[in-house]
Amino acid sequence: MWFGDVLDSHDSTMGYEYDNPWKKDDTKMFALKVKSGVKDTSLSVGQDVVKDGKGGYNCKHKSELKTKLSGEVDAKLVSSNKEHEAELEWKPTDLNKDGQKVELELDLKCQPIPNTWSAEVELKAGGFDLGPIKPWTTLKFETNNKLAHTLEYTQNLVYEKEFNLAW
Repeated sequence: MWFGDVLDSHDSTMGYEYDNPWKKDDTKMFALKVKSGVKDTSLSVGQDVVKDGKGGYNCKHKSELKTKLSGEVDAKLVSSNKEHEAELEWKPTDLNKDGQKVELELDLKCQPIPNTWSAEVELKAGGFDLGPIKPWTTLKFETNNKLAHTLEYTQNLVYEKEFNLAW
């Protein structure tokens, strides 16, 4: 159990904003979604026309390609009229057995109009037996076009599958 996953679980709320529960979104004037998929690969394309709040309309599009590049590597490419994103996730088979888990994630984002970008690399390792304790560790490095760098270290120590000590 990764420490960040416990804290982020409330974020998967299908767009509902707890900070602004009475927010009213404009009704979409037109929406077209097309999805296709074969084994280990999927493609979805969406086009929306919404009111812009100034008496006009905005056209929005989003294309998403997900694929399994190999037995250990997953990739996702997302392109929209506002930003582009690439994600790679590597789960090495040799390091993911006997209850141990190791994952490496790379996330790249680019917004062409304001000319901004960001990159994030995250290494997760855990499930190793240290007597009655199992550590779950995450190292995350982030950077962006302003050269603002952050390094985050979190750890969750699980004692006998019942007690957690996390920082």
